[in-house]
Order: sequence, then C-alpha cells, then structure tokens
Amino acid sequence: MAVRTNNITRAVITGSFITTITIILLLLLFEVLVRVIVPWKNDVLHQCHPLYGTIGIPNATGNFYGMAPENMAVPKVVVHMNSKGLRDRECEYEKHDSFRILILGDSMIAAMQVPLEQTAQEVTERILNNELSGRKNIEVIAGAQPGWGTDDEYLFYREEGYKYQPDLVLLVFHPENDVHNNSRALQIELDEYINDPYFVLDQNNMLALNDFPFPCDNPPDKTIRKLSQSRTGETQAIIPSVKEWLDEHSRLYLFVKGRVRRVLSQNIADVLVAWGILSSFGDDHTARRQFEIGHGGIFFKETPPSLQTAWSLTEKLILALRDEVARNGSRFAVFKMPSQFEVVDFEWQRVQKEASRFGIADLDRNKLSDMVMNLCTQHQITVLDVLPEFMSQAVQTKKPLYFKGDGHFTKEGNYLLASLLAACLKEHNLLGEAKEETLNILKFE
Repeated sequence: MAVRTNNITRAVITGSFITTITIILLLLLFEVLVRVIVPWKNDVLHQCHPLYGTIGIPNATGNFYGMAPENMAVPKVVVHMNSKGLRDRECEYEKHDSFRILILGDSMIAAMQVPLEQTAQEVTERILNNELSGRKNIEVIAGAQPGWGTDDEYLFYREEGYKYQPDLVLLVFHPENDVHNNSRALQIELDEYINDPYFVLDQNNMLALNDFPFPCDNPPDKTIRKLSQSRTGETQAIIPSVKEWLDEHSRLYLFVKGRVRRVLSQNIADVLVAWGILSSFGDDHTARRQFEIGHGGIFFKETPPSLQTAWSLTEKLILALRDEVARNGSRFAVFKMPSQFEVVDFEWQRVQKEASRFGIADLDRNKLSDMVMNLCTQHQITVLDVLPEFMSQAVQTKKPLYFKGDGHFTKEGNYLLASLLAACLKEHNLLGEAKEETLNILKFE
C-alpha cells in the first residue's frame, strides 16, 4: 500500500514538473513570437523644440505603426519629415502667385497613420486645385504635430507659421484632447509627457507664458507617477515589483495586459491588480477624476470646474491666435474636428459605459460642437462644423473612418474630411483675399 502511494506521489510530482516545464516553454515560445511579430515602438521622428514643444526632426524618415504600436491597429507607414520638421512636402517661406492655407492642428492633421498623399490636407489641396483649375493655385501647408494643443499651435504660428505668408489660417480644433492639453495642471494630473512651454491665466485673467523657451536639454520634473501610488503598502511588500519586472522584460505581458480586462471578470481582474500583476486604475475617486479630465468630462452636461478653467484658457488662446493672424493680414477660421466619440456609436457607448460606472448619466454627445459654436459665435469667429455629415457617412459607409484602438482617421476618414472641408471653403468664400472679418458661422449640413 505504501509502495502504491509512493508511486502515485511520484507520478503526480513528475506530471506537475512536466506540465510546468511545458508551460514555461510555451510562454517562452509565445514571448519570442510576440517580439518578432508585434511592432513595439515607432522610429524616432520628433524632437523637443524650445519655442513650441514638439517638432519633427528635419529630413527624418522612419516607420510608424500607430499611437500604440502593440495594438497592431495601424499598418506600417513610412513617414518623412521635410527640412523644416513638418510632415509635408518641401515648402519655401516665399509665396509665388498662390493662395496659401496654413492648417494648424495635432496628430489628427499630421495623420501619420496613412501615407502623405492620403492625408486630409493633401487631398483637400488636390480637390481645390482640380475644381478651381486655371483660376487659382491652392497650397495647403500642414503645421501640425502629435501632442500639440492650441497653445503649441499658437506659439508655432507666432514663431514660425507666419513666415509662410498664409492667406488663410485654419485652426483645426480637436476638443477631445486639445482642452486638457492646454492646461499644464491637467497634463500633470493625467501623467502626460511634458516637453513644451505653457500658458496660465494670471490675476488679470490674461495669458502668461511659462517655461519659455523650454529647456529641452534639462527639462523640469513636473510629471507625477500615480501608478506606483495605486497599490497598497501591504501588497507592495508581498510582491514589490512583479508588474514592474514584467513591464520591463516581457513583451508578451505587455501585449496581453491591455486585452485582459476585456475577457476577464471584474473579480478576477481585481485579484490580479491586488497581486501587482495588472495595472490598477486607482480607487473609484481617482478613476472618476481621470475620466472627468480625460475624454469623459468634456461630454458632461455640466462641465467639471477643472475643465471650465481649461476651457477659459483655451478661449484666450484661440483669441490670441486670431489677433496674431489678423495683425499679419490673413484670414482666420476654426475647423471643429469630429471626434471618434461623437461619430462612432461603439466609441460613444464606451464613454456611456464608463460614465455609468461612476453613476454619471447626464452626458451630451453634441456638447463639443455646442461649446465650440458658442465660443466662436460670441467672438465673431468663422467656424466650420462638419459633424452632422460625418456622422451620416459613418452610418452609411462599410469601411471604418477611424482606426479602432488608435482613434485617428483611416484613408476613408481623411478623404471624407477633405471633401467636406473643401466644400466649406468654396461655398463660403474662404478662398478669397483677406478682408475685414464679419460674423460668419458655418455649419455643414
């Protein structure tokens, strides 16, 4: 009987050992496959600029796989920066018998997710030149960089953009992230990478510029690492660095962790968070705060106080840019960028689901358009809003307008944006000579 028990014990131990070794070997195999197949980082194409934050590295060429390469949402695109660090063709400052449009924007206009010839600015230029053949040569210049807010765009125009002698300056306003990008306090709270000068409102409610020029070689430490604060001291003592070690050494872990919450029950995910294996979003208060100042609060019917401050700062920046453009004798207009949360039902449902987690029901899908329209109406600024048509096309088309998991336009999204923009510019006479601005609120319907 004792011999039989020993044999069973030996068999269990042997089986467990073989199973463990098999699992380890499979994990190592998957680790190798993930390292080989999945693109883990984009080539370096940008650098810090002391006057307006991020700029492309002049004449740089590299591979781009999307804002989160490990999601594999975007096919590889070879991106080239021109000699001035813009994702555009070469363009001299001097203008030769053409009508120039300078588009100021962020990554939605830089559009590194598609080849240059498929970007909205390039397609807009082709459409306008084809339809205005022989009457006027149109040049569209993309003054846009990933991560820029209205503050960076204003500084770029003030220091560099005006040199292109544009006839029309078009601010492409993307309130989904431009509002919090303009607030240094919110950037810090969101733990975002900071490498640019920034504005605040002083005691007289006027713009005050800080960290200008920005010390690119010795940046101030203004980021906050909340992740390390999210675990309890007790758990940290038991498993002090499981997640940190996996973050640093395992590509398989990085690939899986972003997808795990979609398939695991909340209880299991909570256990893994407690063990330090999964990232915690913090307690409910912290998570709600992140939602409010991130992509959620801009849709609240009652704007959170911190975002109200950021909106006030944004308003001042838009007015400062408008005035700077007018001083240089150019026309100015605002183009309100359609957000994926406004256009795509699935993405809007994600916002609603996350809001319901915090007991928030008062959301308004049209809030961004209303805010931008009201701001521009109040200050007699021409504003273009193509959201209704964009939403209509999103329902009708079989091809996605945004890359899922990346949030930027596909080829189809860029082409649709360009066609609507070109139509607005023509139909409302924004391709004429600069003249005294009058109230002209445009809404493409």
